[in-house]
Amino acid sequence: MTPAEGPGGNVLSEGMSHYSTLLLQEQVLGERYRIQFARAIESRYAENRQVDSERPLVEVDGSRAGDTTATYDKGGWVMWMLHDLMGRENALAGLQDFQRRFIPGPDHPLLEDLVETLRPYAPDPEAYDAFVEQWFFDVVVPEYRLRDAGASRSGDGWEVSVEVENVGTGRMPVEVAATRGTRFPDQDEDAAPAEPYREARATVVLDAGASETVRLRTDFEPERLLVDPDAKVLQLGREKAVARL
Repeated sequence: MTPAEGPGGNVLSEGMSHYSTLLLQEQVLGERYRIQFARAIESRYAENRQVDSERPLVEVDGSRAGDTTATYDKGGWVMWMLHDLMGRENALAGLQDFQRRFIPGPDHPLLEDLVETLRPYAPDPEAYDAFVEQWFFDVVVPEYRLRDAGASRSGDGWEVSVEVENVGTGRMPVEVAATRGTRFPDQDEDAAPAEPYREARATVVLDAGASETVRLRTDFEPERLLVDPDAKVLQLGREKAVARL
């Protein structure tokens, strides 16, 4: 499918290539490698974006310094988040419909056409519209910080609490996990056996500048807390959204 020559058009080719890579890596190599790739392009976006001149994806036309990373890296991430919001089967069905509409032509689509085509496949149209407004028609990037993290023994388990703040922009549901052990152990046969991985999770939704205390109960002594363990929400400063316990 050939996108139209206009603002946002290249996101339909280059951003979608990164989205396709995320899907392929998760299916063929597993979640570990999908998370690694997502974090790599997230870091590249954070490093190369031009904060003062960044435009919404529907307006990116390649004429500004930060347009490349917005097109490729942010574009791919936004599609990944939309995929997660809609659910795999709904998202892929919508994309197939999009291809049927515009292959082989004669019309060539822009991002607005993608948004319109996918909407009927969204299980929650209101949530879909809120997402699109933020990520396609505005410029937002959450940034999370953890404060006052603590864990205490409680009966036969542990009580964990932490204050989570969104010091960035945008509003997204994001998971906070209390963990222990190694989630993706070293594949080296000579390496010592890793401690089994255990976790407990809660979801928080924060507006820009908002904070909330998250509480978790675990049946293990947690070692650390982290935001977005599965790399599902594009954010800045991910390495700072971690706390040792």
